[in-house]
Amino acid sequence: MRRSRAVAGLISRRASRPSTALPPRSSRGSPGPTSSIRASLPSSARVTRMLGLPPRARSSVTCRPSSVSPSAHGSACGLLSSSPCSRRRTTCRRLSRRARSSPSPPSSPAGPDSRPMTAHPTGEPLLELVRLMDQLRSPGGCPWDARQTHRSLVEYLIEESYEAVEAIELDDRSALREELGDVLLQVVFHSRIAQEAVSEPFSIDDVAAGIVAKLIARHPHVFGDATGESADHLESRWQAMKSVEKGRTSVTEGIPEAMPALLLAAKLLRRAEHGGVEAEVATAPVRAAADQAFDSVGEAGLGQLLLALVDRARTGGIDADAALRQALREHRVAVVAAESAGLGDHV
Repeated sequence: MRRSRAVAGLISRRASRPSTALPPRSSRGSPGPTSSIRASLPSSARVTRMLGLPPRARSSVTCRPSSVSPSAHGSACGLLSSSPCSRRRTTCRRLSRRARSSPSPPSSPAGPDSRPMTAHPTGEPLLELVRLMDQLRSPGGCPWDARQTHRSLVEYLIEESYEAVEAIELDDRSALREELGDVLLQVVFHSRIAQEAVSEPFSIDDVAAGIVAKLIARHPHVFGDATGESADHLESRWQAMKSVEKGRTSVTEGIPEAMPALLLAAKLLRRAEHGGVEAEVATAPVRAAADQAFDSVGEAGLGQLLLALVDRARTGGIDADAALRQALREHRVAVVAAESAGLGDHV
């Protein structure tokens, strides 16, 4: 697992909470059919290419003993031996097996995953995470953490998000709590990097304040006078408020093209529908064939139908993902044209 587990372990010890090593992933339950969700998503390397980011070079850095006090950082950073890193994540690795098996303060036999949920969260562990990241990025901290940039962390942000999705699909509560922690680490990490920027710096406080203000502004039915609205109406108004805030002139704006193709298709179609934009999704023959195929297999067979189409494209020498993305680009143009012609409510 990732080095971020080591960071999480250090936070637990600094907070004087019982701590034991997390069980290996294999003990959380065997992967089921839904574990294929990550296989259906583009790899981090592919997303890196989509975003036009430079490939990550393999590092030749070796792990060496840290000059930082082990109690402060050495254990979490994993700088526990002079042997080369077994993985390409360079200097700062997750806790080694030796570190996890070394004597530690007495802890609950049940382990951290069995702790009951905090009845009234205080936010103190969040502040501890922020303080810890400050230490890792400061002089005398972790060399690996100190040299990371927004771009170098992109693949980790994507990977952690996929693993959180997988935990949700597997209904694995223990894994979900852990993976959400990994995602949270990415938020704090990027915020700390942004805080050091010469141009337009911002901190984790700015990030949190921004989302608080946004949620309050977009929930007038909770924090304002609006009442008695349906969920569908609230979602439409949410999108309208986002468009006004961001100065959007089309429902297609603000949709990341680097999203997985199927998710991108669903989002683009949903945006057009909420905006009342009437744009042809496919030609009449193609739409008729799709309707007939769906009616013949139903909801239960939709996944197999999609898989069969991908396989048919593959045997025909066609990249199904690329074909769908091209169709989405054409549909995006059609939606914008329909908006310009007044065939919708716009944004």
